[in-house]
Amino acid sequence: MHHAAALELDCSGLVWYVFNNGLFRLDCQGSSDQMPIALFAYGTLEIPEVMSSVAGRLFLQQPACIADHARYCLRQRVYPGLRYEAGSITHGTLYTGLDGKTLKRLDAFESDIYIRETHVVATRAGELTRAEVYLIPPRHYGELTHKPWNPAAFKQRSLRHFLDGCDIEGIPRADSARIDGN
Repeated sequence: MHHAAALELDCSGLVWYVFNNGLFRLDCQGSSDQMPIALFAYGTLEIPEVMSSVAGRLFLQQPACIADHARYCLRQRVYPGLRYEAGSITHGTLYTGLDGKTLKRLDAFESDIYIRETHVVATRAGELTRAEVYLIPPRHYGELTHKPWNPAAFKQRSLRHFLDGCDIEGIPRADSARIDGN
């Protein structure tokens, strides 16, 4: 299995990224007057097949973490939610170079129990950066269990069904995101 590596992005051309014997194209931002957007992912969007399906492409990525937030399973769902929890640290993936169109696709992908906010995250190198994060707001904390989400278990048990249940735009149909398809 190939893993993500740091890549130099040459905006005059394309960069190719190898993942699980597949070849994916990384697109660079077109116009320098657009501010690139960063996204901190902590659940299904960390998985390249899901991110590619939803966003339509892959982006430069690196490990990162967010302080004072904890990731838990959502009730009757195969994906997690992130909530404020003082003293907690959640590890995830920082994607960079997103644009407004991609953010709209991600907004459509995330269910209505999430809100998107800008927070500071830390990279493995210790750099702090602002990133968009999908959070569970306090009014929906009851949707969360106190059980940690297990990405390896999701990949093994639910990923194929989750991806098969996505529509043409990469948005999962309601039945594909529920546990046991219920």
